[in-house]
Amino acid sequence: MERLATDDRVEENDNLADEGFVDDDAQYDDLEEESYDVDERDRAPRSLGWILTLGGIFGFLGAFILTIERLELLKDPNYMPTCSIDSVLQCSAVMTSNQAEAFGFPNPIIGIIAFPIVILTGVLALARVDLPAWYWRWTMVGMLYGLVFVGWLISQSLYEIRALCPYCMVVWAAMIPMFWRTLGYAASSGKFGDAVAESAVGRVLGRYWWAFMIATYVLVIGLVLQAFPYYFF
Repeated sequence: MERLATDDRVEENDNLADEGFVDDDAQYDDLEEESYDVDERDRAPRSLGWILTLGGIFGFLGAFILTIERLELLKDPNYMPTCSIDSVLQCSAVMTSNQAEAFGFPNPIIGIIAFPIVILTGVLALARVDLPAWYWRWTMVGMLYGLVFVGWLISQSLYEIRALCPYCMVVWAAMIPMFWRTLGYAASSGKFGDAVAESAVGRVLGRYWWAFMIATYVLVIGLVLQAFPYYFF
C-alpha cells in the first residue's frame, strides 16, 4: 500500500513539475528517500537473521546427533548414548519411547529437514534480502508447528517418559527464540496484513517479543524443576 502511495505521488509531482510548481531534483530526492525507508521496513532486521541462523544451526546439530545416536541404538540395543548420564538425564528412555516416533519415523528427521530451511532464511535476512510476505507467513506456520510439537515433547518427557534428553533440550532451547522473534517481526511489519501491524497486539509483539521469549524459558524451567524436584534440590 505504501509503494502504491509513492507511485501516486510520483505521478502527481510529475504533473506539478510540468507546470513549474515543483523542482524536479528535489521531488525525486524526496521520493528516493521515502522509497528507501519503505524498502528498509520491508526487510527483516538483522537480529532476526542471527537468531534464525544460530538457532537453526544448534537445532540441526541437536537433531543430527540424535539421529546418529538412534541409529547406533538400533544396531546395538546395549549401546549407551553419549547423552545418557544418569536416571534423569538420559536419551535412551526418550529415544526408545513411542513418542520418539510420533509420525512413524524418528522425530529428529523432521529437524534435519526443517532446520536447514531456517538457516537459509536467517542467512537471507542477514543479507538484507527482501522476502515476500507469503514466505514469512509460511515460515510462521512452520515455527508454530515447531513450538507446538516441542511443547508436546516437553510434556511427554516430564510426565510420561520421566527423563530429560540433553540433545532434545538443545532443540527446545533453539525453537523458543526463533518462534517469538519471527512472530514479532511478522506481526509488526505487515506480513499478516496492515490491520494486525497497526493493532495493539502487533505493536506489542514487535516491541516486546523478547519478554515473551524469556517468559517461555521461565515456564519451561519451572516445569522441569517441578517435575524433578528430587534431582535439582
